[in-house]
Amino acid sequence: MSFESGQVEDLIKRGLAAGAFPGAVAFWGRPGAVPSRAWAGQRGLSRNRQAVSPDLIYDLASLSKVLATTSLAMILHQRGRLDLDRPLADSPLPALAAGQAGSGADWRRLTPSHLLSHQSGLRPWRPLYRLAGASLAERRLAALRAIWAERPQAAPGQRSLYSDLNFILLGFLLEELEGQSLETLFNRELARPLALSRAGFRPRSGPLAPTEDGFRYGGPVAHPEALWRGPTPLGRPHDDNAAWLGGAAGHAGLFAPAADLWALAADWALAWRSGRGLVFQRETLAHFIRTRPSAEDSGRPLGFNLAGAVEALAGSVFPAGAVGHLGYTGTSLWWDREKDFLWIFLSNRVHLRAWNPAWEPAAYLGGPKRKNWTSPADK
Repeated sequence: MSFESGQVEDLIKRGLAAGAFPGAVAFWGRPGAVPSRAWAGQRGLSRNRQAVSPDLIYDLASLSKVLATTSLAMILHQRGRLDLDRPLADSPLPALAAGQAGSGADWRRLTPSHLLSHQSGLRPWRPLYRLAGASLAERRLAALRAIWAERPQAAPGQRSLYSDLNFILLGFLLEELEGQSLETLFNRELARPLALSRAGFRPRSGPLAPTEDGFRYGGPVAHPEALWRGPTPLGRPHDDNAAWLGGAAGHAGLFAPAADLWALAADWALAWRSGRGLVFQRETLAHFIRTRPSAEDSGRPLGFNLAGAVEALAGSVFPAGAVGHLGYTGTSLWWDREKDFLWIFLSNRVHLRAWNPAWEPAAYLGGPKRKNWTSPADK
C-alpha cells in the first residue's frame, strides 16, 4: 500500500464517521523533505467548531515522553551531563527527597536507563494531583517525595512496566542537573535550534484543539474538581498530574502542531543518515533506540516504543523495529529509519469524552492498517 493523500484523507474521514475523533491531521513521507499532508473534520464538537487546519495545535500527551524528555536526555547524554548508568541514589534527587520516611525502591540500583526503558518496577500511575501543595514548588517537592517513597512492583531490570512515574521522575532529574525548568530546557535545546514555532509547554496562543468536556474519564468521581471545573480549558494538559505540576512535566504537557513534530523528528533522521543533525548525533540515537531486554521480557528502547509492541494507530503498518510513541489524547509518531519514512497522526480523540469505544483498534485505526505497504522511498 502506498501512502497517497486521498487514501489517508479517506481513512481520517472513516474515523470521523465512526466517531473516533472530531478531526485529525496527518503528515508523512521522507524526514527532511516536504511532507505529504491530509486533514479533515472540526477542532471540536461542543466548542471550537471551526474546521481543522494543518497548523492546529494538539495536546500531545505521552508523545511528550519521547519528543521532550527523551530528546533532552539524549542531548544531555551527548554532553556528558547525564550518566544513564549512574544510580539515582547518587543524583541530586535524594537531597530533595530528604526527610521522606522510608522507601521500598532500591535507588542504589535504579538508574536513568531503568526509567527510560520502563524497567524501574514503579507502578504505572498515581494520582499525584491529590497531594497537598499550594505553590508549584510545593507540588513538585510533594510529587518527588511521593515517588521516592514508592514500593516498586518489580526489581530494577526485572520486567518492563510502562509507568508515567518513570518520566515524571526523569523530568525532575533533568531539571536538577541543569538548574532550569523542563519548559526552559525544551525551548533552549530543541525549540530554538530546530526553529519550532509553536511547540512547547503551556501554550498561550495559536489554534488549539479542545480535549475533554465535563466530567473526566466519563464519570463524575474521577477528579475532585470535576463538578465545578467543567471542560478542560484550551492549553491545559488533559493529563491531571501534568496540569497539577504546572503544565510541564516529564510524562505529558507538550503541545504542538504536526509541522513542529516533523521538524524535530527530521533531525533524528538527519543524524541517523549523516552522523549528526542540528542537535542529535547518530551514536546517541543508536544507543537509545537499542532494545533493552529485561529478565522477564524482550524489553523496549530508551524512551521510544517499538511499533510491533502496540496495536493502535500505525502499529500494524510499520516494521516491528520502527520506533515512536503514542499519546493518550489520540496522537502518534512512528519513524522507520530503514525506509527513511516518518508518520505523524494528531487527533483529539478524548473530545468529547476520553472513554470512546470508536477509538478501539478493533473499531478503527487512525493510520493505514496493512502489512504490505510501500513508502515514497521505495518508488
